[in-house]
Formats: sequence, structure tokens, C-alpha cells
Amino acid sequence: MRGVGVLHKAKVVKTLEEALKEVDLAVATSARTKDSMGILRSPLSVRDFVARHAHTDSVYGLVFGCERIGLTNEQLKKCDLTINIPTDRRYPTLNLSHAVAIVLYELSQAKARPRRGFLHGRLKAALIGKYADFVHCGEKIRNKAYALAVFRALLARTPLEEKEARVLLGVFDSVLQRVGLHPAKKGQ
Repeated sequence: MRGVGVLHKAKVVKTLEEALKEVDLAVATSARTKDSMGILRSPLSVRDFVARHAHTDSVYGLVFGCERIGLTNEQLKKCDLTINIPTDRRYPTLNLSHAVAIVLYELSQAKARPRRGFLHGRLKAALIGKYADFVHCGEKIRNKAYALAVFRALLARTPLEEKEARVLLGVFDSVLQRVGLHPAKKGQ
């Protein structure tokens, strides 16, 4: 009801990457539990997500899969965080329309004023980039991609103030300069 205007404003894109290009945090939805997803994709309940993240001025991209199979592992990997709606174990999945309605309802219940200074797109990207440089300096880090994925998951679960992110960037810069990896030498 009264949703025609919203539909007319909708933007259709061809890829998930394009859809998530302008969001600060890509949030995947899944019926899978913590036990089945491992450390990198251990989902928060939708209420925990709302409690931790909804009171910010960040732009979120909610990603829902199709009813039959949900999101693929590749689609999940493109998101920063995974949430789920706790259900009875005997019937763990919901119809897509019901899942969307529940997530949007929970988000609508967050009444607190937006916080300013929350970690956003460019600053988050810079922090991840510096951490990646930092990880690539570590000779004894066997699985660098996994170390980077853990850091991304940590950022998705722990909202950082801009000031905190800038301190981390400074620490990473200082260590990278110390080991001789300057921004100009990045690809070497």
C-alpha cells in the first residue's frame, strides 16, 4: 500500500557488487547458524545487529537471497556481516517476504538518534587497505586472505569512531614505514 512511489525510485543493477558499491556495511541474511558458518560468518541475531549498528548514520545494504536456496557462499563473502532471525530448529527458514518484514520491523524500532563520526566507506576502506599492507609484511602469516577476512569481520561487529580508526591508521602507517613499506612502494 502506497509503495508505488518507492518502486518507481528503485534502481536495478546487474551485480551484487554494483548494488553494494555505495553502502558502508553490507549485511547478508541467512538461516544458517553460528555452528554451521564458522568464525568469519558467525551471524548476529537481527536484534543484536540492531542493538549494535542501527543507531548510526551509516548506509546499510541488506542482502536477501532467493527463497529456495538463500545466498551462495560467494554472495556471503561479498558482505561484511551476516545476520539471522532466530527460529525453531524444526523449521529454520522463513519466506522471503516474512524475513524482509521482520528485519525492517526490527530496524524501524530503533529509536535512538544517529551517532555522528561512525566509521564510513572511505575511512573503512583505508583502514582495511592499511591492514592488508600490514598483513602482507608478516612473513609468518600463512593465510593472509583469512587474516584480512577476520579483520573485516571484526570491523563489521565493532563499530569504530572516526577518531579510533584514525589512530589505527596511524599505528599501521608507523609500522609500515618502519619496515620500509611506504605507500609509493605498495605494489613492490
